Amino acid sequence: MTGARCRSLVAALVLCMAPIASACDRAPAPKPHAPAPAAPEPTPEPAPPEPAEQAPIVPALELPEIAGIGYLEVVTGGAKPTDPLPMIVALHGNGAFPRLMEQALLRDPGTSDHPAAIFDTPARCIFLRGTQPAHTPGHLRWFSITANEAQASPEQLAALSLQISERADEVATAISALAVARPTIGKPIVTGHSQGGILVYGLAIRHPELFAAAMPVSGWLPKPLWPTQAANPTAQALQIIALHGERDTIVGFDADQASVAQLIRLGYDIELRPVAGVGHNLAPMLGQLRDQLRDQLREELRDPSREQPARQ
Repeated sequence: MTGARCRSLVAALVLCMAPIASACDRAPAPKPHAPAPAAPEPTPEPAPPEPAEQAPIVPALELPEIAGIGYLEVVTGGAKPTDPLPMIVALHGNGAFPRLMEQALLRDPGTSDHPAAIFDTPARCIFLRGTQPAHTPGHLRWFSITANEAQASPEQLAALSLQISERADEVATAISALAVARPTIGKPIVTGHSQGGILVYGLAIRHPELFAAAMPVSGWLPKPLWPTQAANPTAQALQIIALHGERDTIVGFDADQASVAQLIRLGYDIELRPVAGVGHNLAPMLGQLRDQLRDQLREELRDPSREQPARQ
């Protein structure tokens, strides 16, 4: 084969292979996209658990006693029972008992119109048990005569006034013993509702030297117990802050207002704080009562020179 023919054949082969090489150099056509997988169905949130039913509060039939009066002791605010603490003494109403008063004073949330934050200030809370049986076993009261019965009859009023005086002396003995037996900062604060509030008045008038403050709620001081002499310095030193619902028909607001007016005339340091739209119900007044207790506790802790009960 001549050289010219060889060159022609090579050129022809090159021309034939060019389209094949060009085809090999081109990128393959993209495959059609596969459909994206469907998003998984969201997992439904678990239903909130049903609120646990609160166990009914029942009276403790066995309580320690001091000076013949049963009591429940609760330490709040993360304190230890052995810590020196201010003392709050709380007195329940007619037909109640210490554990019920403890739940109300420390943990009851109040009402939708009058919410109350839990009481968590460090203190030693003493809940005394009434000395008179009520109609339900384990439920107690302080007096056998109600305020309505007393206000309807002069004889009943005199009898109730005598019971208040006797009970105030008995309870004062128990509180004095507790304040000495426990490591107590300052003097106790005393509060109570309904019959407990009435008894707080009796304690404040008959034993003002025992307390840093008295806070009767829905209480009243019967007229036979009204002091007739000007308050002495010991009585003047006791701060009394009374709370009362203006619509109260069990222990009338007007009767409490008259009691307070008489004590003011005689120089007592007393203030009545009306609660509008509220009847004989502790729950709407708990927020205000707890605020008063916190304020007083701050005073107790701020002034280390306050008189301390003598330890035996």
